[in-house]
Amino acid sequence: MASSTGRHGVTLIELLVTMLIMAIIAAAFLGTLSAAMESARKKKTQSTISKIHALIMERYASYETRRIDVDPSITHALDRWAAEPASPLERRVRSIARGQMLADARLLGLRELMKLEMPERWADVTHIPQILSKAPPLAEEYYRYYLQTQGRAVDEYVSERAETLYMVVMKATGDGEARTHFSKQEIGDLDGDGAYEFIDGWGTPIAWLRWPAGVVSDLQPLNADGSRPSETDHDPFDPFRRDSPAVAWPPLEYYPQVGPRNGNFRLVYYRNLRERIDRSQAVAASHLTAFRMVPWIASRRGRQRYFILIADDEAVASHPLDPYVGLTSDRYQNGCPDPGFLDEYKGNITNHQVDF
Repeated sequence: MASSTGRHGVTLIELLVTMLIMAIIAAAFLGTLSAAMESARKKKTQSTISKIHALIMERYASYETRRIDVDPSITHALDRWAAEPASPLERRVRSIARGQMLADARLLGLRELMKLEMPERWADVTHIPQILSKAPPLAEEYYRYYLQTQGRAVDEYVSERAETLYMVVMKATGDGEARTHFSKQEIGDLDGDGAYEFIDGWGTPIAWLRWPAGVVSDLQPLNADGSRPSETDHDPFDPFRRDSPAVAWPPLEYYPQVGPRNGNFRLVYYRNLRERIDRSQAVAASHLTAFRMVPWIASRRGRQRYFILIADDEAVASHPLDPYVGLTSDRYQNGCPDPGFLDEYKGNITNHQVDF
């Protein structure tokens, strides 16, 4: 019996099915690859931020025990005022007031020292002391660095808060060995101005806020009623609780109008302490009182914005030593999430584990 074997070609339907299966496999592979790359970028960024946080916090904690050299013109004026002829009762009142005003001067001087040694913007580098007798040597080193670089973040997407963060870490932390903690891939100069930045996994700069009063996280929590824990967890740099709603004395006229370079201690004190205390009492805004803060270090994950509210230069210039200064209203402070972009704000990778 004769037989024949038939030969069949691939039909169009079979080819389309095969191509569809290959496309599904490729899409799954690319999706897995993309997720893996995204996870790797995130882990790299978290590692970089963790190293920066450890170095910054070591420096930050040191200010609890730092010596503060208040300008002699202020201390001499307070001593002369306390020694003026008066009745025994008046001398006692003046002695107590003198001690409290010295505590105010020390607190403001400490905040000024932090501002000069941990600048978050180039205006901090050029700040002229108002309480301290002179700028610390580290501030002078920053200023030389500022002059050597273009130091103004010439690219709109490279924040000066990224450039100053790199400068502070490299010059003020790690006993001069901070550079050894970071690889070449974690450092760059994205705008080519000579001022370097730390780079995240997406190739964008990591920035910071020294005093992030508006940030709420596990590091800067709220009380159960939504208020700030300003008295139970008060600012550790203010051991005498001079930045407190309970402070209403000495009278403002007791403060001398003297200071370095013909300064005005009374005005500096009022703008950076008493003014906010008075305002917080008037509007019952507990978040305006002094509480523990932790520097905020963040990556925007390749996006153009961090979606936060930042005090402008004018607000900072008028209240240069007030970490808790409000912005346009009492509801917002430096570092508050932009209310119109809360979901985008949550996309930042930071050293604060934000709890919404």
